Amino acid sequence: MCIRDSVDGIISSPALRAITTAKCFATQLEIPINSIKEERKIYEASPDTLMELLQELDNTLEKVILFGHNPGLSYLTGLLTGELYDKVTCSISEIELHIEEWSSCSVGIGSLISYDYPKNL
Repeated sequence: MCIRDSVDGIISSPALRAITTAKCFATQLEIPINSIKEERKIYEASPDTLMELLQELDNTLEKVILFGHNPGLSYLTGLLTGELYDKVTCSISEIELHIEEWSSCSVGIGSLISYDYPKNL
């Protein structure tokens, strides 16, 4: 499946590197840049704050890309999947969440589909 056909939303920290990366992804995926939602809660967020952010997502969104920072995103990946990764700069984790609605998002409900980063290529 092509990722551009499956992304419903992009949510990014307003920090320069995060929002710049989000805009690059949006451009490559042919998603309008003005549809990126900037979320201040992502900046220096704890995994609990990131989990709450996921739980508050609109259920019309099925597949979302989240751009943010460490260590929060590494810990969130671990909470959701049970698989611990020290995410490096510009790494990407694809996680399948086994839920019907975002409010059900909780510890251990996800499976890590893929993890990659530029220096690995």
